[in-house]
Amino acid sequence: MTPQILSQLYQVGNLLYATTNVYSLVIDVKKKHLIEVPKCHLNNCFCQRIAKCVGIDISYDHIYKRCDISTNVNRQIIYKCPFGFSNIIVPVFQGKELVAALQAGPVLSMDPDEYMEKRVLPLWNLSEQDIEELKDNLRQYPRGDTNYLVALSENMSALIDGGNDKTVIPPDVLEASDHRISNNLVNSILDFITSNYAENITLSDAARYAYVNPSHLSRVFNKKMNCNFRSYLNNIRVEKAKELLISSDLSIADIGNQVGFSDQSYFNKIFKEHEGMTPGQYRRRRRNI
Repeated sequence: MTPQILSQLYQVGNLLYATTNVYSLVIDVKKKHLIEVPKCHLNNCFCQRIAKCVGIDISYDHIYKRCDISTNVNRQIIYKCPFGFSNIIVPVFQGKELVAALQAGPVLSMDPDEYMEKRVLPLWNLSEQDIEELKDNLRQYPRGDTNYLVALSENMSALIDGGNDKTVIPPDVLEASDHRISNNLVNSILDFITSNYAENITLSDAARYAYVNPSHLSRVFNKKMNCNFRSYLNNIRVEKAKELLISSDLSIADIGNQVGFSDQSYFNKIFKEHEGMTPGQYRRRRRNI
């Protein structure tokens, strides 16, 4: 694997981890060498933890074997490791030769308690302490269904391969792809807010909706919208409240509840910050007009 391929796969792996919390491995297929993103996560992975608990050795040969069969129509593969976690491998070719790959995972498809009950406890006799520690380890992994894995795999493939037998994309294209991903992320969050502003939603709820971590969403949202998530949400709520204040005879408290403000005093405070007057004053002034 050339230094250029290594560097750009590592960039894609870091982008993946920053936006989704999904770990990745840059794989040199010929030399059977792995580079971890983030560094040293393999030593703390679930596989190694359970191996220590039950006294077995774990190898990663299955990763290289999966690379060998990942030359399907889309040049990508979604598979389950020996412990049942979902993983993605997107290969990198030079001409027709497989030279490297980017592996992403693990992604957990079920609740940690359910996973332990169905996949682990029937196979190994573990102490209560081991069980709780393994559950804590599982909770750090992102969760996603098949649709999420397919979308993630397609995005990885587009960033790495471009669909035209290119080994990797140049840095300027990678930056442009990052820009498009950020725009798509913000647009999806705006749709989420529009559909759910009346509910008690938070930045964490929006992040789960978009399958990204909250800190990344916060950075991207602030940069694109020039305001934070809460400020934008409150602005939408105030605009919806103004419509109801003019067009309905609902009480101020009911209107606050309908647009997502469960606390009337907080509703009054936010409304006054935006409009320079209370909801009641706004209603009277608009109706007099």
